[in-house]
Amino acid sequence: MSRPSGRLGWRPGRPHEQAERNPEDGQVALLILAYCIITFLLVTVVVSLTAIHIARTRLVNLADAAALDAADSLENPTYYGAGGSGGGAGGGAGQGSGPTAGVVPLSDATVRASVHDYLATAPVNPALENLTIGDPTGALASDAAQVTLVALVRPPLVTYVLATWGGGITIHVTSQAVATRHQG
Repeated sequence: MSRPSGRLGWRPGRPHEQAERNPEDGQVALLILAYCIITFLLVTVVVSLTAIHIARTRLVNLADAAALDAADSLENPTYYGAGGSGGGAGGGAGQGSGPTAGVVPLSDATVRASVHDYLATAPVNPALENLTIGDPTGALASDAAQVTLVALVRPPLVTYVLATWGGGITIHVTSQAVATRHQG
């Protein structure tokens, strides 16, 4: 069998009529490349959204705990009254009758101080950057506290993309807690 000279695409064992190049050769490689890119982008989005959701859940848990701590906080002048002794002649909380009898009232300052103290001692996830106390944080009623926390989250795999728009995603969460009186 002699080899035809000058023919590109000639393969031994095949008739030279079928040796012409197929215009669809290599198309499967492009499809595989496109599907790999789409899969990579999809995985990146899912991982980033999951990281943001987990950080938000941790921030909500922290805000819930801070609100519970704030609802149980005492405002010393109100509790001890002008006389300086709890429940004495100074007219401290828990005296009298009515809807707030026996309830130590909360103030905005007491709630903010309690949240600040709680955040100083509580373990905070390092994924929550620039953690701050947001507005509205304070007393909703004489026995209810509202806490708003704000944090910056930098999701993995897309940090370089988000660097253009501030470096991360800011998350705001608000939690409320009500102090209840237990009869002992």
